[in-house]
Amino acid sequence: DLDEIRAKLRGADHGGLTQRDVARVIGTHPKVAGRIIAAGDLKSFVAINPTNRCPQVLVKPEDAAKFSKKYVSLFGLAQENGMNAKTLKKELDAAGVEPAFKPKKIGATFYLRSDCQQKT
Repeated sequence: DLDEIRAKLRGADHGGLTQRDVARVIGTHPKVAGRIIAAGDLKSFVAINPTNRCPQVLVKPEDAAKFSKKYVSLFGLAQENGMNAKTLKKELDAAGVEPAFKPKKIGATFYLRSDCQQKT
């Protein structure tokens, strides 16, 4: 039975979030999540994938949740405030709010939530 064999060969669950899972938690594209992880702005660890036994970069769920509470993408902030992202960006720039990370480096614009709460 194929399902029985799969169950017996499967390794222990690592408990981490994949790049795609992290992207869902922080509200961005998986490539952007990968760049944030690679830059060291989101704490990660390496564990063995339980299915294919290859090393895999993962993030603890609590670390992704902390990141999401501390930072917000421009798109996410615009959605939260019912605004157009371009309009919001102009308002944040005018208020002197700087992105938390270099947008060109990660491929998206993220802000500290604490900076944005004062300005929006």
